Amino acid sequence: MVSTKMFQCFMVLATSAAAEDADAMLQATSVRFEDDIASTKIGSVDVHYEDVEIAGAPIKTEKFNKAAKVVKLQNVCVHALGDKPARFRMPEDMEVSEITYTYKSGGVTCATMASGMTKYGCGENYLGLVITKQDKKAIMPLASQQIPGFQRTMHHHAHWYTIQGISNKSAKLSWKFGRKPIMAEGDYQIWYNEDLTNGTVADNAGVACYDVEIVGVVPSTSLKFHEIEGEKPKCFMKIQGRCHSYPHMSYQDWFNDAHYGGPVASTKRICAYRRWSWQRSCGSGAKIFMSFTKPKSPLP
Repeated sequence: MVSTKMFQCFMVLATSAAAEDADAMLQATSVRFEDDIASTKIGSVDVHYEDVEIAGAPIKTEKFNKAAKVVKLQNVCVHALGDKPARFRMPEDMEVSEITYTYKSGGVTCATMASGMTKYGCGENYLGLVITKQDKKAIMPLASQQIPGFQRTMHHHAHWYTIQGISNKSAKLSWKFGRKPIMAEGDYQIWYNEDLTNGTVADNAGVACYDVEIVGVVPSTSLKFHEIEGEKPKCFMKIQGRCHSYPHMSYQDWFNDAHYGGPVASTKRICAYRRWSWQRSCGSGAKIFMSFTKPKSPLP
């Protein structure tokens, strides 16, 4: 029988060996480390941002403690053609549990003569609202996000989908995420899907306006990475590009790796091993950057 002390010793040696392997791999690939990250000042945003209560929201301690939030966008309008999405900015990183569009006015269509104007898409049940980042690649809604009743259609020219229980006559369109995506602080766009892809837009028409609520949680500790007196070391990652194994993490700005499955990184080598692990998971379509921050005073 292996004693507890022997097992702990083995784990330390294994972690050290893995970190050394990671060092060698990182040196071979000329990975750039960014140890000093300048915090970005949040400018004015055209959203209302407030605390809300979410039933069953996880309440954990210290760095895993999360505060419930909602971002409210008022009267945002989406055009069916002309490269005219609605634009908005997330003022803070958020793990999103639900996005709801409340119809206000107007209408959109993919077939002027055949189906007439609709609230969210085309025909009776085809829904066409999608969210992208600045790269114009749809990040919501996706099948991998496990939205109840969500189903992609067989169309390949645009991101058409249906959601059980929601039609183009519904007062609201809601995406309730079973697998919660991360929306990092930054700029986003809401598109009519065929306008996004420029697919079969000759008979598109209209503009529809909505109030939008984005509900989720954010870590209570800042992700701006200031080194605070007495704070524990932290390992931050940045994903530049498409992440193959975790598409919802594609193009993510700096985030604390410990909030996304990583251990509390006590050394830079352990952080480097996590960067290598992210690179392996995301594949060649993404480039992973890391930053390891240390406290200014010894740990208590």
